[in-house]
Amino acid sequence: MKENPVIYVDDLKGVAEFFHYLYRSDIRAVGIDTEYRPGLAFDDRGKTENFTLRQPLLLSAAALRYFREKASYRLYVFDLRKPEVTRGLVRLNDYDTKYVGHFLNTDLLTLLGLGIKLRGSFYDTYLAEKSLELGKGHRELDREHEKILALYDDNPELAEEECQRVEDAYYEKRYSLEKSALRYGVEHQFAKAKERLQKSFVNMPLDRAFTQEQIDYAAEDARVSVDFYLQQYKSLSSLGMNLYLERGTFPLIPHLADSQWHGLKIDVPPVSAAREAIKRCLDREVTDLKNKYRFKNHRSHKERISCLKRLGLLGVVQVRGRGKISLNRKMLKKLCKLHPFFKELLKISSTNSLLGQVDRLIQYLDSNGYIHPQLNLLGAKTTRITTTRPSPFDKRLRPAVVPSTTGRGLFELDVSVAEVILIALMSGDQNFQRLCMNGDVYLKLGAEIAPNKFESADLEAIKNGSADFENLKTKYKLIRDGLLKPVVLALMYGRTAKSISDELEWPVSSVQKVFADLKRKYPKLFDFIEKQIWYGGKRGFVRLPYGLRIHVEKKERWENRFRNNPIQGMCSVLFNIALLNCYEVAHRLGAKIILPLYDAMLVDCPLDTYEECIRVLKQIMENAFQSQFPDGIAKVCIDVNDKDPRCWNKNGLSDSLEKLASFDLDDTKGQTFA
Repeated sequence: MKENPVIYVDDLKGVAEFFHYLYRSDIRAVGIDTEYRPGLAFDDRGKTENFTLRQPLLLSAAALRYFREKASYRLYVFDLRKPEVTRGLVRLNDYDTKYVGHFLNTDLLTLLGLGIKLRGSFYDTYLAEKSLELGKGHRELDREHEKILALYDDNPELAEEECQRVEDAYYEKRYSLEKSALRYGVEHQFAKAKERLQKSFVNMPLDRAFTQEQIDYAAEDARVSVDFYLQQYKSLSSLGMNLYLERGTFPLIPHLADSQWHGLKIDVPPVSAAREAIKRCLDREVTDLKNKYRFKNHRSHKERISCLKRLGLLGVVQVRGRGKISLNRKMLKKLCKLHPFFKELLKISSTNSLLGQVDRLIQYLDSNGYIHPQLNLLGAKTTRITTTRPSPFDKRLRPAVVPSTTGRGLFELDVSVAEVILIALMSGDQNFQRLCMNGDVYLKLGAEIAPNKFESADLEAIKNGSADFENLKTKYKLIRDGLLKPVVLALMYGRTAKSISDELEWPVSSVQKVFADLKRKYPKLFDFIEKQIWYGGKRGFVRLPYGLRIHVEKKERWENRFRNNPIQGMCSVLFNIALLNCYEVAHRLGAKIILPLYDAMLVDCPLDTYEECIRVLKQIMENAFQSQFPDGIAKVCIDVNDKDPRCWNKNGLSDSLEKLASFDLDDTKGQTFA
């Protein structure tokens, strides 16, 4: 393509000339990039970027034009500090084109702060490049995750958030703009100076003029994005992967940016009250532990080892290098029966974890009492949307999320037992599909493989289909969630009978018998799983609908990835399509999807259309899943949490925050947050 000089725009006349060029030319795409001065918030780990505090500086646009079948582009850089420029650019709200960028979410959030909401289609070169290598590089990431989990072994929630930070940084480096473009022979002119130029915007006074180098650098980012996107698109098309990105990924970009910008409103006073109660409880638990076991610092590995020696328990824990012992929460739960010391540590770990979640929730509040979780497309290995800053928090804290204004209410739509029903549909095993119909699949399986765990009347009701499954799920919660569900998922995901036996404290022979019974009753289901492993091992990747692929590196227990990823990936693909359809309809009903979370979505809508919103969006979600399996006799069920629209809650349990706030160790006689 022919090089063009950069046109710097700092007045309304320049904006008008830009739109005149757009409307009179055959524009195929507009590459965009923004530069901004970060808005910084502070926490106990230092600085963190808060996008609601950003100061937009520059918008660069590379307009890709075709004339007589020859491509060229014109480069513009707009000074977003000038009010007349931002007022003029609001016209972009009515201009329909394809926008190309690298990390488009960042650019859209910056423009939303100026009242500019782009319309048209979107193409993110970062997401496209990442999708081409989904699953690659996880060996290196897994090593980093192991280090973090060892460092924060007593706080898994903090470890998960730290793992996500490391993962984000890894992908941003691996698929940076300059590295991605270079794979297609497009060189970034400022690749070696990129870090220096990015820093030049951070502390730049708002009244200082931009240097020519800063202007050229901003334009180069937009130029490079639009320059290599056509070649990248050819690579996607040759593998058949463009369809999913165009149908289930790129269209979600502006919707997720909008959800992130509006955020979730937090009822701050009860959260603050709950924090004080949790802190008092933690202080009391730590003091009791120190007094009972002669601790000065309960976090000290040296003191823990000394205490375990005195108690004669050192042999039951694993001592790592440098004299450190691993006592994560999962291990503490297993050790609780051996000695009260482990139970005391578990109480402290659980309370400390909950306190950390409350602190991070408060940390990410903006000045209006909202949090703005970061929503990441293709965030997980299985392509699911992930949520960070803050990460998903304890269900007891969810009632802190309230409707945005009076006259509105919240409800949640959740895909129920999605993995089990999807594998029934994918395998074509109609016997297993019938089991998934009209009732809870785990309880119905339990009636077949462990009938002695049920009362005779309940067992009979389950078998003849007359059972009240909602009540039975509560009545047999420990059996269902602690035994039946782990066994079924273990079979699907390749866990051994020994690992299930250790976790459930069930004889290995009993677990093996359950496994054998299920395989005998549903041979087509397990034949499908084995074929996924065989074909996947030959290909080296999992193939999902619409051409998406997840690569699997052959390492220890790699076969389980071929069991897990087809199911998880299928669920992610169909949920994203359902989510997109819901976004496009919700605004017509006056509703807002404020948070997609795993296989669920949280919706804020007017109370006078509350029931209609639930009915319409629930039907849309069901249709998206069912359309993939028109011949299946089982249907994916959508659970609706709508019993108390005043806040986010599960099954109407909206008083958990008040219970935490009124918590007093002296009055509860040993009750804990565990």
